[in-house]
Amino acid sequence: PCDVALMHGRVESFTMRLSDDLVGPLRPDLERQVWAYLPPCYPNNAPYSWILALPGFGARGVTTALGSAWKPGVFQWLDQDAAKYSPGTFGGVIDAWGPWGGTQFIDSSAFGAVQTVLADHLPVALAERFAVSDKPEDRAIVGVSSGGFGALRMLSDRPGVYRSAA
Repeated sequence: PCDVALMHGRVESFTMRLSDDLVGPLRPDLERQVWAYLPPCYPNNAPYSWILALPGFGARGVTTALGSAWKPGVFQWLDQDAAKYSPGTFGGVIDAWGPWGGTQFIDSSAFGAVQTVLADHLPVALAERFAVSDKPEDRAIVGVSSGGFGALRMLSDRPGVYRSAA
């Protein structure tokens, strides 16, 4: 038991290694940085529902997660506002930045199997490291700009992986 009103969550990160078949010639890097927001009282009350936030085309994953000098990141929102309504929400952000900028978060021969990573590999990587639910109904995917496009395409192309998108 803990008093959520008196606590804040914490942030951890890890590097997810991709196999050669998941990358493309315009985005050949095999490693992706992932940031995770662990809610107050984690890991009590596990497993946690979770939200994956996708960066916009010109944004890095770290600024989407943690913010910048000019605007708060997704994790600040989870820590401040979401705690009022859903204190057990886990957050995740993956860095999709590459030599050509961001991504549309879809599979392509040029940039690789980006959507496949988000649908098939990232949920497994999160579940191996954190006490998150493996049920699709406990997952949401959100984004802004290209990240919003990727979130909506995920719901359209891969129904059943995430329950909702915004």
